Amino acid sequence: MVVRFLWAEPIYGYPKGLIVPDQTKVHVYKANFTGFFPGLLYNKIPIIINSKGLRDVEHNYSNPQNAFRILGLGDSLTLGSGIALEDTYLFNLEKNLQKKRFNVEIIKAGINSYDLDQEYAFYREEGYAYNPNLIIIGITLNDIVPVDVQKRMKASFGKKDSIASIKKFIQDNCKLCSFIYLSLKPILAWGEKNYNLVYFETVYPRWNSSDWSHFSATILELNKHLESRDQKLFLLYFPYTFQFNHSIAYGNLPQEKLFKLSTEKNITFIDMTSRLDTEDFKKYYLTGDEVHLNPEGNRVASDVILEEMLNNNFFDTT
Repeated sequence: MVVRFLWAEPIYGYPKGLIVPDQTKVHVYKANFTGFFPGLLYNKIPIIINSKGLRDVEHNYSNPQNAFRILGLGDSLTLGSGIALEDTYLFNLEKNLQKKRFNVEIIKAGINSYDLDQEYAFYREEGYAYNPNLIIIGITLNDIVPVDVQKRMKASFGKKDSIASIKKFIQDNCKLCSFIYLSLKPILAWGEKNYNLVYFETVYPRWNSSDWSHFSATILELNKHLESRDQKLFLLYFPYTFQFNHSIAYGNLPQEKLFKLSTEKNITFIDMTSRLDTEDFKKYYLTGDEVHLNPEGNRVASDVILEEMLNNNFFDTT
């Protein structure tokens, strides 16, 4: 049981030096950083950060080509944790729009562990400077949680206990240990409740609490600001597999809340559940993961967004 003790869910991680503290957003990415995702399955996948701290190519704040600009906000799913940048849904969306001869530029601003408060802070401090025509926010279950910046900074950058340090070192450096854990995982997990399910069941009820009031108020504040600038908001919900009818069908409270809000305020909203909830849904997800999409799942997401944009005339051809 030592292996189980040292790991929670060693699916993938983030390279040392990638994250630096930030007084308003808890953390940001170090500009011009280059590294690889640690973990047995992912350690050949690069994570390259541009001069503005984003996992993306370089973008100027100015827009000399007069492109239709999209700012993509989100957490690790939008970042593309465990997959190459070229496989992310925002990268695929940009490529497919350009293939159709749309003059489109997408600023990809996904940062792992970000919740809505942090994404909104990024927009207020920097994202607005790109003057986007459209903001797409990739929403996941945990985004409902309000952000206490100081508390999270202490948790992320405070002194680490010895067990956590050992765990992190082994996950990052011991390929054999990772292989053993992945091999024994089904046996070690027998009789235990899925860690991701425990987390899901903890966060899910918060969508029916005062947290929703804070979350929805933030969405409405952002939307009002964008409308004043003749810009649009697009919400995209990525479900946990526990919500699927082909899984345990836990419920769709976040989607229902977001759909109602979006309908009332004329905000574009897409729930990815219907496109991912198939009998073989696991083919869309990273190994052992319940929310992060693999390259195939990201292609589905980009296709869904593209279809919505084309059907609703989001921009004109140039």
